[in-house]
Amino acid sequence: AALAAGARRQATLLLKLATALVDGLVCHLPSPEAGRLVAWSLVTARAHAASRVGEVSAAAAAALRDADAADAEREVRALVNLTAALASRDVTDFSCDAAGASLDVGSAVYAALDTIAPLMTGGLLAFPKLGRAYFALLGHTLETYPHLLPSAPPALATALLAALEHGCTVTGDEDLAKPSLEGLAALARWAARDAAGGGAGGATMGPHLGARLVRPLLASLLVGGDGS
Repeated sequence: AALAAGARRQATLLLKLATALVDGLVCHLPSPEAGRLVAWSLVTARAHAASRVGEVSAAAAAALRDADAADAEREVRALVNLTAALASRDVTDFSCDAAGASLDVGSAVYAALDTIAPLMTGGLLAFPKLGRAYFALLGHTLETYPHLLPSAPPALATALLAALEHGCTVTGDEDLAKPSLEGLAALARWAARDAAGGGAGGATMGPHLGARLVRPLLASLLVGGDGS
């Protein structure tokens, strides 16, 4: 047990180092080098997620003093932070180099989320820092890359929508509700524009996507309006 705990802490430190490298370099490298850094980061995230580091029982996570649960939370939060650092490249609008070569950061972000989402058990989301970091990443992803959600793996798209719907109905924590609302609103705007332009408008995710997006938004307004 002590060996496993030590390995987990070392892994967390390595993930933090990877995040620092990405955060410090990805916005300043030309696309070929940045692409290699993004690919390396994705391989790193998948390698850590493959060990199922985030599987923590509800009982263990309920007692936040539990060392194993706390170590697992820190490692998964490091994965979330690494993915957020990857997403920062498109925020700074360096998605193409001078020759017009595309750097598909959005697909890399969704691929990283595909490895992280299965780790987000109810037990781990009981940790406030992880929950807030995860929902901030989801909101940012849907705001920046809403057009990529319909082509994401179906299980991932379902998990992300369900998480954002849940975030809209969580009361008392603006850090969860705000990015959830922003992410769903961004997806709704994209779907409407795409449909108006003759596209599918997210119809591949189900015939009633618009209604599904509106329901949690209205529920959030009602919750906020009655003060509960």
